[in-house]
Amino acid sequence: MTTAQAGIPTTPTTEELVDRARAALQRCGVDPHMAYLTWRSVPAPVRGGLIKRLGELLTEHKAHGLPDLAQRTGTRAGRVDQAPR
Repeated sequence: MTTAQAGIPTTPTTEELVDRARAALQRCGVDPHMAYLTWRSVPAPVRGGLIKRLGELLTEHKAHGLPDLAQRTGTRAGRVDQAPR
């Protein structure tokens, strides 16, 4: 079931991202719904800290000559990098 079929409002970009994440979880043998329920049960400050750390890692990779990862992640999330390089 796609996010649209589930009645979750999305844009074409978020629809693709959610569907790709779901497929990746399924390839790893993880039930996407159970993963969501587990993530939802993590306290918001902890989730925020994990997302912050992910951002730090992306920034670190960009600084170490791997700009493609950070750029692709930002582009996939619907952002366009306007910062000077």
